[in-house]
Amino acid sequence: QAKFLNGTYKVLQIAPVGRRIDVWVVNPPLGGQGYGAPADLVLPQMELTLAAKVTYNWQPVSYKKVTFEIMQISGEDPKLWKVEWDDTCDDGHAYCIFRMPWTGHTAEELLGKWRVWVSVTLADVVIRDFMDFDYDYLIRILGVRTDKPEYMKCNDVTITVDYATKSKRMHDVTMYVTIQDELGVPI
Repeated sequence: QAKFLNGTYKVLQIAPVGRRIDVWVVNPPLGGQGYGAPADLVLPQMELTLAAKVTYNWQPVSYKKVTFEIMQISGEDPKLWKVEWDDTCDDGHAYCIFRMPWTGHTAEELLGKWRVWVSVTLADVVIRDFMDFDYDYLIRILGVRTDKPEYMKCNDVTITVDYATKSKRMHDVTMYVTIQDELGVPI
């Protein structure tokens, strides 16, 4: 901020902030920028490109080894899924590419809260950041109901679908409903 004093402006410098690291999701762009800031919903088997930026007093720090730890934190005990390292480039960025796991018939047990920890050592001090996110389907069907319990031939049917999402972004969703009679014939 500038301060007017005796006909001159005194411009103060930006205060140094020391050592910093920040992690976020670059691709797809799901957020996470800022210390401890969460990312948006991650879908099953989605590939994530994680970025971490290392700075000292707002200046990028190059050629430092950044550790990425990806873990499932929901459930009884946290499970570490991947540890990866990358060196920061000239602009202070390090990257990690990770595909969300899907393990067959028990895959839905993986859905829930996940966390990415990043850390780097700058001048003998370890600094860290983390980013939480939900790993789940884009939508969850909570209920389906009709306006009447039964219909005669050629009646109109009103179907109400209740659904929810953990996503913070807007999405277009198309839903299809198949109605069958008591013989299993679509009507």
